[in-house]
Amino acid sequence: MLEIKQQTIMRAIDALVKNPKWGNPQGYDVTIEKVKTGSRDLDVEYHVIPEPSSSLDEGIAELAKQVPVRLEGLYTGEDPFGEPERQETEHAKVRNNHREKAPSRRVRAYS
Repeated sequence: MLEIKQQTIMRAIDALVKNPKWGNPQGYDVTIEKVKTGSRDLDVEYHVIPEPSSSLDEGIAELAKQVPVRLEGLYTGEDPFGEPERQETEHAKVRNNHREKAPSRRVRAYS
């Protein structure tokens, strides 16, 4: 899964997809460079650079196998790289705190 918010990156990748020389990005590598253009945080440009496909370094492949990733966490507000057991424990604590702090309500009927 790839999540991109910057319109300039999305448009550049879309242009590569539509270009018959490049096509589907699953068949080649894409490098995205972020270049600072000024003093503010928003002063940046992104450059999308297509490159011929290369094999993945074995060390990176092994590291990727060791890092737990739960992409569904992106949809539930959880950390997709966190440990599921720990996250569930933290969510349970938050739910319990909300129950303890919930104000009691009294309803009175008047006739």
